Amino acid sequence: MAHGFHTAPGVNYQSEQVFSRYSAISATQPAFALVNLMASYPINEKLTVSANAYNVLDEKYYSYVTATSNRYGEPRNYALTLRYKF
Repeated sequence: MAHGFHTAPGVNYQSEQVFSRYSAISATQPAFALVNLMASYPINEKLTVSANAYNVLDEKYYSYVTATSNRYGEPRNYALTLRYKF
């Protein structure tokens, strides 16, 4: 028989990072934390439904930082999954 409802919170923490190039150009990524949540429920022995929420607090951060460029990280987003075991 399948087990019951399951939840799993998670926190990913990144400390401050300083990037420099040739000591003339620098960039700083402040420390940040991302909160993620997951919940799943087995419908039966073979089928499980799960929902995930990523970056729940919609933290603004850079996923890529160099001394000359950066890229914003993912905003709050969600996923819904159905998993079937053969």
